[in-house]
Amino acid sequence: MTRLSESHLSMAAPGSVKLSAPWICSGQCTAATVVCSSPCLLGAILVEIDDTGQDSVITVYDSADSTTTDDEILGIFNANLVAKTNSQLFTFPSPGVECKEGIYFTVVGDVKVYVYYR
Repeated sequence: MTRLSESHLSMAAPGSVKLSAPWICSGQCTAATVVCSSPCLLGAILVEIDDTGQDSVITVYDSADSTTTDDEILGIFNANLVAKTNSQLFTFPSPGVECKEGIYFTVVGDVKVYVYYR
């Protein structure tokens, strides 16, 4: 099964092509980061802390760059963490959240963030 691309001039790749791709981990991020600068699927966000307990806020945008003017906010995630290597995992229903432009996130708090996408 295929679907039309936004221009309606050509066929887009079947959804099964994206679903067969492996999940990619962004690696450890501690500040605002462009994770992916092309269309993708957002699968999960892992937040870790290893020193003092604190709350953190991760805001995820559908954006290919760090300018967020007119970009859609995909979600705001509040991680309530306690000290000594606590973590919190945010997952999304299969197949993931469609990001039409890419993934950019900002983070408030001293935490490590890992983003899983394909």
